[in-house]
Amino acid sequence: MSRGYMDEAERTYQGILAEVDSAGAGPSVLHVTAGKAAEGLGRHDEAAGRYDKAISADPSSPNAHAAMGCILARAGRGANAPASYDRAVEIDPRYKHDMGRWNVLWHLDRPAEALESCRRASEADPSHADAHIAAGKVHESQGRPAGALESCRRASEADPSHADA
Repeated sequence: MSRGYMDEAERTYQGILAEVDSAGAGPSVLHVTAGKAAEGLGRHDEAAGRYDKAISADPSSPNAHAAMGCILARAGRGANAPASYDRAVEIDPRYKHDMGRWNVLWHLDRPAEALESCRRASEADPSHADAHIAAGKVHESQGRPAGALESCRRASEADPSHADA
């Protein structure tokens, strides 16, 4: 999305949210969407504030917690990000939140926890090739070629057309 479209989207959401905010916390999804627009414009603190409002509006929103984990990682506060992803996974155990958690843990050099996120993601959806590929990266980085090869084999079985399988 071009910068001009992001600016326009953000202005639209800011207008909607000004009305929503005047009436209280507002719908979580609007705050998450406005946060994504702010994030796309590189305004991480503003995005985090919107995600906080989304969580306040709906503490059971996995997307709000996952978005908070993502922005914490991007804003250089990655050590706090796994807890946000943990909450998202607790609410909704589907693979997508575990893959975000994997990415944060991988960059924090916490391979055992990253591998656990990959395992949970592949158990939730065995056909999710990215979970297997991510596990392969962890195994490879830890000097376990057999584990890396097995993960690649599983990725290839899950999606033979995947570019990294």
